[in-house]
Amino acid sequence: VNDYSINNIIHILSYPLVGLLIGLIVNFIFTKRSKKDKIFRILFSSFHIEYGIVLGFLMSNSVNLSIFAIILSIMFIISKLIDIKINVMAITFILIYLVTNYFGEFQYVLRNASGIKDYLVGNVSGGLFSTGLISLLISIFIIKSKNSSKVDIGIYSIITYVLLVMFYSVIFKENYLELIFLNSYFFTFIFVASDSVSSSYTLKGVKVFGILVGILTFALSFKLKVLAPFIAITITSFFATVIDKLSNKLLKKN
Repeated sequence: VNDYSINNIIHILSYPLVGLLIGLIVNFIFTKRSKKDKIFRILFSSFHIEYGIVLGFLMSNSVNLSIFAIILSIMFIISKLIDIKINVMAITFILIYLVTNYFGEFQYVLRNASGIKDYLVGNVSGGLFSTGLISLLISIFIIKSKNSSKVDIGIYSIITYVLLVMFYSVIFKENYLELIFLNSYFFTFIFVASDSVSSSYTLKGVKVFGILVGILTFALSFKLKVLAPFIAITITSFFATVIDKLSNKLLKKN
């Protein structure tokens, strides 16, 4: 049952707010700086603020807020002290899920949609904005308008995943809409897979990276519905440099 009370909305929004605050605090404490650096530059010195907000939206109301804050803080500190090339958001989500699921506290709501409206405004499953297709399309348009090629990773992931799901649905006569919109896959593709630090950067590399994320997510979704895109993104981020190098070689040949 959807609860749109003020108290519940405040509770849901507390997750991205906590993620934002943790990102600011970690940046302030662990950013190397000189005397000339202004406080604003220090606070916004890395992507950890964005990471915290995105994870907050993805995990809102699904996990214990204290566990969310503790693991988020630990992972952010580690990633500030050590040069981690893999996707910090994906790894952090996986760890929070594993810890909360071990204690039986992970409460990702999975239910069928009652109509097309559920797919458009995000009333199907998961955290806040989990299936808000309209808001997601607006976000993609805004990001693209700023000439960000990284969002193409998410777009190619979505296209690949949707095509595979539709092909599977035709063969096995499954409801393709439920499979396509399951969990927060689209939101995850756009805002997690396209991380600037751990993803490919060449034009062809971005395409290959996105396609691989889509393929792996589809393959993993049958056994690991919640974790599928995050594991896929983590695995692919390990090979981001290799993907770019191979893409550069192809570009030179052409």
